[in-house]
This record gives sequence, C-alpha cells and structure tokens, in this order.
Amino acid sequence: MKFGTFGIVGLMARPLPNEEMQVRILPVLQILIHNNMVREIIVDENYQTVRLFDAMKKGDIYKVPYDKKRHNGIKLEASRRNRDLRLTGVLKNKMDVKYRVSATEYPGFSAIICLK
Repeated sequence: MKFGTFGIVGLMARPLPNEEMQVRILPVLQILIHNNMVREIIVDENYQTVRLFDAMKKGDIYKVPYDKKRHNGIKLEASRRNRDLRLTGVLKNKMDVKYRVSATEYPGFSAIICLK
C-alpha cells in the first residue's frame, strides 16, 4: 500500500476587520493507492489487445501508443469485456464498468484502466 499526496488543495484568503489578510491552508489530500501500476506497452508483431486485457489486474493502467484504429479496437474490447461481466453478474448495472479506455489521460497514448 502506498500513500500519495497531491499537494495543497487550495488557499483561502479573507480580510479581517482591521484590514489585515489571513491565509488559511486547507488540509492536504492523501489517497490510498492499491497496487497502482502504470506500464507502457510496445507495439510489435507480438502485440495483441486481448492479451493485454487478460493480463490486467485491479488498479493497472496500460499505456499503448495512440493510433485511431487501435484505439477503436481497444474501446471495442473493453466494451465487450464489460458487457460479458454484466451478463455473468459480476457487474451489477449498466453504469458499472471494470475496464475504461481514455485517449486524453496520457497525451499520445491510449490508456487502458482496470478499475475492479
């Protein structure tokens, strides 16, 4: 288990009646991260999207170099996996997902995130 700190959340300043400024620092957020592993995947002749999904565990993030066709294939595989998990009863409702794909999380990469 690791604790990650994301810095000071914000500063609040307000004037006191005697025209002085008081600065209050809000508490620092600490987030518990469970086995969060970010891997960068190299695309070569052995690359298969299905193998990536088979190897993922809870909290893993795989970064695959962005290509529009590859990104659409990854989204399709994530959608298939989430649908199958709903049909088997692992995921309870339509909004519940195990795999999420993002093109904006890491610029230049398609990020595959395993949530559960």
